[in-house]
This record gives sequence, C-alpha cells and structure tokens, in this order.
Amino acid sequence: MRGPPLTALQLRNALAALARRLPSNKPADMTPIGEFGPLRVREIARIDLISLKAIASRQRDMEDLLSLAVTHAEAAFVIASLPQILEQGTNPDLVENAIETMRLFLRPEGGGDEPR
Repeated sequence: MRGPPLTALQLRNALAALARRLPSNKPADMTPIGEFGPLRVREIARIDLISLKAIASRQRDMEDLLSLAVTHAEAAFVIASLPQILEQGTNPDLVENAIETMRLFLRPEGGGDEPR
C-alpha cells in the first residue's frame, strides 16, 4: 500500500541521496540537451531516469514508466540497486514504495507488454 504523497522536501532528499549513488559522470562527459536561461540541461542514463521516476511514483511518473516500456531486466536492476541509497539517510518508505512500483514491471520472460 502506498503512503501519502511525498512532500517537496522528502522528494528532494530522496533524489539527492540517489544522485550521490549514481555514477559520478562529469557534466563535460554528458551530452547537452539545451540551455534555458541560466539552466543547462544534460542527459541522464535511461536506468537513472527509471530510478528517479520510481522514487517519485506520482501518477505522471507511472505514465512515463509505462511509456518507457521498462523491461524486466531494468526493473530487476532498480529493485536490486535502490536499497543502497538507504545508506545515505533516505526515508525507507520512499525506497520501499519505489521497489513496489518497480515490481509492477517484473514479468516472466516472454511475458506481455503491460506490467502486471
């Protein structure tokens, strides 16, 4: 069962903890997407996007995960990796909710297109 929606502070803290666990790609190594005033946007890896969407788990994030067609292997990787951010002081409920979200995308090999 999902808990109440995340506050902005809870989401920011969870994402900051996850960012500390992600590979330390230097901005110079990342492909620029565009500049929007003072904001410089660079791409992130697909698996990082999936992880971030799982942590947020809002309705629009669930829709994004569906449109990304998360694979069984990607869901399993995120499930195995997310507990590592607990070491950074992330709220355990956020991690559990993200894992629960990713479990929806686990399907037997050769399974259908939709998560179960």
